[in-house]
Amino acid sequence: MRDMLPIFYDVVHKLEKGLTQKLESGNKSQEIEMLSWMSRTALELIGQAGLGYSFDTLEDDAVTHPYTMTLKKLINTLGEMWITRDYVIPFVVRIGTPELRRWVMDRTPWPNVHRVRDMSDYMWKVSKEIYAAKRDALAAGDEAVERQVGRGKDIMSILNESKGRK
Repeated sequence: MRDMLPIFYDVVHKLEKGLTQKLESGNKSQEIEMLSWMSRTALELIGQAGLGYSFDTLEDDAVTHPYTMTLKKLINTLGEMWITRDYVIPFVVRIGTPELRRWVMDRTPWPNVHRVRDMSDYMWKVSKEIYAAKRDALAAGDEAVERQVGRGKDIMSILNESKGRK
């Protein structure tokens, strides 16, 4: 945990720099959407300290990472599907194999189910890419790990390293 403190400081300093940019570039009195900034910061903290991956530069005019947009859309879509989410899914997940459930989901006539499926697929793809990059860096040695976000002090690097020692 102690080794993650510099990661937290780096992210918070990026936030400070981004907010300062926004204040200096705008007019004297302006509103700042803090929920958006805090959401971006939380995802960046999780990304860097947990995964050793950066999702956001936390600059005012930065292009949003597609993962961030997917996460926002997923939360909104699941909110719209509250009946399905609360009453149907708890029973459906116990039926058949994952392949059968996927087949049924592909043929379900509800657009929101298809959106959730697609968002889930994208998030799964990104997580596999992050894991593969981390695994490859660990296999390449200490120098490659040092060049990554978090410099090998993130939770995933520590877990992979301890797994490799066993």
